Amino acid sequence: MRIPFALLLPTFLVAQATVKSPQKEHIQFGVLPGSAPWTEVTNKRGADAAIQEFIPRGQNLEDFRDMWTFQTFNSLKGKSPAEFIKVFFTRFPGACESVRVNGPKEQVEGGLQVAYAQIYCGRQKGKDYGVNIFIKAIAGKEALYLVQREFHIPPSERGGVTSFSKDQMTEVLALRKAQGESNEFMVEQVFVCGPDSVDPRCTEGSASSAPAPGLQAKEHP
Repeated sequence: MRIPFALLLPTFLVAQATVKSPQKEHIQFGVLPGSAPWTEVTNKRGADAAIQEFIPRGQNLEDFRDMWTFQTFNSLKGKSPAEFIKVFFTRFPGACESVRVNGPKEQVEGGLQVAYAQIYCGRQKGKDYGVNIFIKAIAGKEALYLVQREFHIPPSERGGVTSFSKDQMTEVLALRKAQGESNEFMVEQVFVCGPDSVDPRCTEGSASSAPAPGLQAKEHP
């Protein structure tokens, strides 16, 4: 589906000459889960927003089947993560033949407000596949952060009902495993460090800490 919210904001800039110095507050995330190495395919930062996208090695933007997206919105600081996700939900009915959403589920992590949600698109209009998207939004002091994991799956008449044939059990198990890993990764390895965060992971110096989007290595083992 690939409709990252930042690309819909009219103030988003891509000219690298306008890039500001990295903020003290930043999102951190560990090694992306999955058996295939991940390749960075988008890395843009402007005055008000930043976006970074990864797909498995061997796939491309024209027909990818799996994607991680990390976005930062400086202009949306102070925005409720749950309210942001509700607005994000409104982008999908026009793009899908059938949609079901879960959430947003609100909680506090490291002293910051976060929200989780899922979007199940039965079939993307004009395409031969459905889309499942897992989301985490975090409200920092200086920006709002959004993380997405997108899966392209066989189409179905109803969002949230995955239609696999009997000989596709391997694909079913792989999808469930990947979705479980995504949930775990978002909870355990995606967090924001900064003046308002009390998350102990920000001072651990562990492998789960990584530079902010725009600075991370292009591939992950």
